[in-house]
Amino acid sequence: MIKNIILKKLSKNIISRNKKYLNIHKNDECYIFGNGLSLKYYDLSLFNDKIGIACGPVFSHKNFRNTKIKYLYEGHPFFFYRIWKNPYRVFSIEKNLLGNFYKNNLKKIKDIDFFCSLSNYFGIRGENINFLHHFDQEFNGFNYPSIDNEFTSMKSALMGMIGLSINMGFKRIILVGCDYCMSPSIIGHFFEKGEIKDNLNFNENSSYLEQFKTLKNINIDIEILTPNSDFSSTLFKCVTYQELMNSKPKFSKNTDLISNEDLKILNESGMNYRIY
Repeated sequence: MIKNIILKKLSKNIISRNKKYLNIHKNDECYIFGNGLSLKYYDLSLFNDKIGIACGPVFSHKNFRNTKIKYLYEGHPFFFYRIWKNPYRVFSIEKNLLGNFYKNNLKKIKDIDFFCSLSNYFGIRGENINFLHHFDQEFNGFNYPSIDNEFTSMKSALMGMIGLSINMGFKRIILVGCDYCMSPSIIGHFFEKGEIKDNLNFNENSSYLEQFKTLKNINIDIEILTPNSDFSSTLFKCVTYQELMNSKPKFSKNTDLISNEDLKILNESGMNYRIY
């Protein structure tokens, strides 16, 4: 469409800045951190032997700074403006508490590179802020997730982070807290209340199967970390937490992992999180 041709020309200098990340970690290994409830069973400080790519409010985790997380990703469009349309409330235009929460925390971690949607260009700026866009192009496989052009891997946070890791040249990826890719899958986030046994989903999540199947065409090794051998995956090879860390998983409450102040903000964000 004409609007995307114009937008692409106007944003060329902005998007092309991402070229500096191409193959910056060629043949290295990394962790990709989701926000799954399983993180409540892992000692995050043990994940300090590989570079990390994370999404969501992992920055609120008490052990965030003990990891080697170097990159953060947030793909939601128009996420960093004072006013937004809450996706969980019909016809609701309201103060953007969640976006403001993210923005305030990003100001404290300027040594970490952040990637977000180009639609946020007028909502957040900084030397460590980078912008991505798909220009309405459909996902066309992980063998073409060009971060300095049309980045089509933005349908989910995990797709975005895998797309980033491929562009950066990583050859081995371990997925941590990416619970919807396991069988059974686990519902919920590490910052919400609850334990695994109360949040199991035995219905296969097929919405991402086709997209992740395209990873077979790429020379990259991807494993998913599971709490124990009761979990499997049709998408990725599995490794248990004990196998990887030589340590047994141990449950922690969300109140033990995140400050009361941050939990209160997440509870009031209007995103239907089950905090208390």
